[in-house]
Amino acid sequence: MRHPNVKPPAAPAPGAVLRMSVAACIVAAACFASPASRADAPGAVAASPAAASPSPATTPSLAELRGRYAGFYRYAGDAREQKARLDAIGQSASSFFFAVRGVARSKLEDRTRIMPTCRFEFSDGNIRSTVPGHAVAVSPESGAIAPYRVEDDAIALSQRFDGVRLVQTFKADEGGTRRNEFTLSPDGAWLTMKATLSSPKLSIPVVYTLTYRRVE
Repeated sequence: MRHPNVKPPAAPAPGAVLRMSVAACIVAAACFASPASRADAPGAVAASPAAASPSPATTPSLAELRGRYAGFYRYAGDAREQKARLDAIGQSASSFFFAVRGVARSKLEDRTRIMPTCRFEFSDGNIRSTVPGHAVAVSPESGAIAPYRVEDDAIALSQRFDGVRLVQTFKADEGGTRRNEFTLSPDGAWLTMKATLSSPKLSIPVVYTLTYRRVE
C-alpha cells in the first residue's frame, strides 16, 4: 500500500536499482538473516517477554549494561515475525515503478536476511558485535564513528547505549542508513532487535522486529 502523501519515484536506471541494495540495506553483517521458521521457537513474538522493555527507575550504569548485554544469542522468532519482515519489505518496494519493483524487493529480502546468531562483547571501551560470515563490528561505546566495510562498500559504524537500549547505526556514503535498536527483557533471557532501513531511494523505510534468545 502506498503512503498517501508520498509519490512513487520515477523508474530508476537498472544500475541504480542494484546500488539501492547497498544504500537501503547496508550492513548484511547487522541484518540478523533468515533460516526457515524454527519449529522449536517458543512462540517468541507473542509469548516472549522481550517485547516489553525494562523500565528501571534509574538508568543502569555502563558496567551494568555491559554485563547485561554481553553474551551469545540465537534467533527464536516464529513464522509471524518472519512474515511481518516480508510485509515491511513489500510495503517499501511497492513505491517503486512496477517494472523494477520485483528486483527492488528481491534485493531488500536478500539484504535483510535474519542471521541465526549474534554475539556482543565489551572491552577497552569498545563494543564488539559478531554475526556469522561477516567481519566483527567494533566501535567505541561512546558512539564515535568507526570505519567498517560490507563487501566493497565503506560504512560508517556507530554503537552506543541509549538509556537501557543498545543502538547500532550503519551509514553508507550514498546516504543509506540502517539502525538497529536492541532491548533486553527484564530477566535478560530475550533480546529484541528493531531494525529500520532508510535511504533517499526509499520513500517508505523498512521497519521490522526480530527476537533472539540468550544461549550463554
